[in-house]
Amino acid sequence: RVLGDLTLLPPHVQLAVAQVMQETRHNTGPVLNVCFSYTGRYDMKQAISTVKNGIASGSLQPSDVDQSLVEKCLLSGPDCPMVDLMVRTSGETRLSDFMLWQCSNAALVFLEVLWPDFSFIDMVHSIVQY
Repeated sequence: RVLGDLTLLPPHVQLAVAQVMQETRHNTGPVLNVCFSYTGRYDMKQAISTVKNGIASGSLQPSDVDQSLVEKCLLSGPDCPMVDLMVRTSGETRLSDFMLWQCSNAALVFLEVLWPDFSFIDMVHSIVQY
């Protein structure tokens, strides 16, 4: 799944992303989230806007708003599990406004390697640390 403000992508890339997400929507194995033009604040803002619009339209009552509803309105959607393992490359030891809600209970692994050089061995190392 690809999360973020996809309107910033060229139309042909938006189409390719939509096709990949459509073709993999029924997969039941591990989930890979690719985030493009994404911030945790943007994610939470759009979730709150969705809830606000639901209340304004009458499809939701203020009493319906709880943690579960907010999670369902995040870009990761209602069928995406919370993050178990967050791998941060580049040597930075911060989340940088990335999937803040979804990583609330995640194991965090910080690696010196840059993303383009991230290898299978790096992934294995991250899983072993987890």
